[in-house]
Amino acid sequence: MATGARTTGWLTEAVAAEIRALMGRRDINQAGLSRATGIPKATVSSLLGLRKAMDLEQFHAISVALGAEPDELMRLAIEHARSLERNHPEQMPEPVDYVKIYRTAGPDWPADGA
Repeated sequence: MATGARTTGWLTEAVAAEIRALMGRRDINQAGLSRATGIPKATVSSLLGLRKAMDLEQFHAISVALGAEPDELMRLAIEHARSLERNHPEQMPEPVDYVKIYRTAGPDWPADGA
């Protein structure tokens, strides 16, 4: 693997699936998405083919090009990921129990005041 390359995970897989589905509904191919976003076609192919992880700027540009709100696209991707959980539970992260963390850390949690 190339230096600096990132592997893709469950959320990247779900986001790419939602983007591909939206592209199909909008009748936009990878070349059209490349033109609309300014992202090179080879990069679009790598992102949607899960050979490269998508960064936030790319996600935003693709969302806008497809006429989707980024938060809505992410919500749909998470719903998609939940459906994947039934098929690949080992890929899903453990849920975070913030109440337990708070009770363990005490009233000063989080320490930075956030």
